Amino acid sequence: MLDLFLVMARRNYELRVDIPALLEVNTIDVYLGNGRGYGADDPYYLEAEDFVPALIGQRKDIFDELLTDENFEIKRKIPVDLRSWAALRKSNRTKSLMSELDAFRESFINPISDQEKEDAQRLLYDQFESYIFLVVSGSKISAKKVLESDVRPQYKYYTAGFRMQFREDGKEKLVKGFFRVVLSNRTQQIPRLIALLDDEEFQMFLEVCATPDFLHIPVHNPKITDAVRRRLKKFSPKLDEFSASFFFFKRFLNLPLSALELDFATNSLYEVRDHREVDWRGKNSALRYALLSYATECNKLESLVESRNAAGSYYPDELGTYAGIYTCFLSLLQANTTIETIALIFFAFARQSQTAAYRT
Repeated sequence: MLDLFLVMARRNYELRVDIPALLEVNTIDVYLGNGRGYGADDPYYLEAEDFVPALIGQRKDIFDELLTDENFEIKRKIPVDLRSWAALRKSNRTKSLMSELDAFRESFINPISDQEKEDAQRLLYDQFESYIFLVVSGSKISAKKVLESDVRPQYKYYTAGFRMQFREDGKEKLVKGFFRVVLSNRTQQIPRLIALLDDEEFQMFLEVCATPDFLHIPVHNPKITDAVRRRLKKFSPKLDEFSASFFFFKRFLNLPLSALELDFATNSLYEVRDHREVDWRGKNSALRYALLSYATECNKLESLVESRNAAGSYYPDELGTYAGIYTCFLSLLQANTTIETIALIFFAFARQSQTAAYRT
């Protein structure tokens, strides 16, 4: 629930260029454990602008020592700084430095020894999204070409068809990392790309688009929604625990859910509702419940307030609350409501909960 508010607040602050407010939002994110360090920042030198150039300027023996020292965690940091390399390429740095950077990157992409191949594959997988960002931002190569030359060739290293809710792994990590970069940097190429995706890739594309961070893209881009609609009309996936985004987009695009699909979505909603709180994060319960609620037209925030008033009961319903706010967020993106209206409804809901706490 708070994550949705943070996304809305961040978007608002970015539009206003309100730097102090953005810093506050970032602080809250760290407090919530959304940073890699779970509340602890990385050492300052890992984020320094001149970190990569300084590292590359070392003698080979010193460089190898720094790279293998677990205390510095430089092996973890190097792929992240692929973004820094892309930025450096566009800056006024010397050509010699650019050639050093490119040569250094080449050693990871085209390793020589078996050990280098193993290290390169692990590093590439660990920070695949950063690598794709470098490829996309550092050239004019099309999203289709990146998919064919940089993403799909990696599938052979990972077991197909095996997925987990609590983390992205294997093919899913590669595909979703690619989509997050392309959605952020090559939006205009998405409509043409959708027709080229296999069914599993398309399913993962829907899952990324349904997250609060990327939901605005299909909402605000008619060409993308048209392409998704055309694909959904011919799309008949196996119904399972990963089908929530499929149901969501069919409802969002006014495509009818079959009796079988609606029944499966409803049963899935009940199943997610019964998840133990300790399993919510691991099973992605909040977002799945929100998507299934929207698909089955349940748990709108205003209806939750009205039903509480009518029944006189005030049991806590965190998943229902998140689902209601998610639907409000979607309405906000569609310009069908305002953040002030959402706040008024939410505060009415919160007051009911506070009243319930006093009664107990």
